[in-house]
Amino acid sequence: MSDGADDPADVGEYELAGENAPADPASRVAASPVRAPVLPYRRPDPAAAPLRLYFPSKPRDLFLPAALLATGMGLGFAELVHLERDAGAAARTGTIYFVMQAVFLLIAMPVLTRMAGVAFGTLPQAALKLCAIATLPAALGVGAGLLMGGCTGAVLALPLSFAACWVLFAVLFELDFNESRLCASIYCVVGGLVGAPLLFTSLWLWRRLL
Repeated sequence: MSDGADDPADVGEYELAGENAPADPASRVAASPVRAPVLPYRRPDPAAAPLRLYFPSKPRDLFLPAALLATGMGLGFAELVHLERDAGAAARTGTIYFVMQAVFLLIAMPVLTRMAGVAFGTLPQAALKLCAIATLPAALGVGAGLLMGGCTGAVLALPLSFAACWVLFAVLFELDFNESRLCASIYCVVGGLVGAPLLFTSLWLWRRLL
């Protein structure tokens, strides 16, 4: 009885590789497993989530309007001290002004959104930017009027306030030339029809009550 390895038909079917034969690529892959990259773990900050939600771009949506608002408030307070000749009276007048501006903004925001058809972002950043627009251009106009004096100052104050309002709408809300001009026009018209009478009435009542 002969062995199956001696059968000529079986020769070459199960040949063994030599010592110098290249290794199987599959065996090399199996022998060296690929390690997944290790990602550094960072614990999310729960306090930063609302800030990112309401102010996506901190320099444009938070820091810049806050700085403009602070500048307008400081300049406006200095002008009130100059007019009132008393810091206490200036503080009371400034408080009334900012409260009335807050009421005016509650009216101006939906009017601007409906008439201009422009989205102003989330409510916190829109309120902060509109507060800066309500404060700084008015302070610049009053400052120009006080510096120039007389009819020249009064004539110069309104165009300067409108130009500053126009620029702030374009910069803070990233609007184009026509959109920012339309928003500034609507804002100034609504301010003249609603904001100014509301402010002067409040100041008159405040002085009468005192």
